[in-house]
Amino acid sequence: DFPEEEEIAAGEFGAGPIATLLTNMLLACQIVPDLAYQTALAHSRPAAASLPKDDLPALAAFARHQIALVQPKVVVLFGSSACEAMLSQELMQARGILHYINHDDRKTAAVATFHPRTLVAQPQLKAQAWKDLQMLVRKDYL
Repeated sequence: DFPEEEEIAAGEFGAGPIATLLTNMLLACQIVPDLAYQTALAHSRPAAASLPKDDLPALAAFARHQIALVQPKVVVLFGSSACEAMLSQELMQARGILHYINHDDRKTAAVATFHPRTLVAQPQLKAQAWKDLQMLVRKDYL
């Protein structure tokens, strides 16, 4: 959804405990973090600590543009804002299902799961997130 305070201070993704958890999640899926394209819907932190729903369509359009440029094999949507923006669904409805993001006549597989920020705050959800990510491991995307 948006970068963490540690990432803003460092000027790049990958700083702080939330980024460490994300790296570990990617490694557990046999994804080399340095080879994964990571981005956020917004590139600054909103004052309210959540993205305004009115901004999600414009942010999703920019994310779809990035998907068209990068052409990833799969997209992992972390958290409610990313899920609502890209799939027009609430996170809890979208979890556990393999989705496809359509853009410029190209279908890209997408998996939705909890944001690492949520998992740091509520570690009991990590098993559910792992189940979501298993959809990637079981497919031939990687």
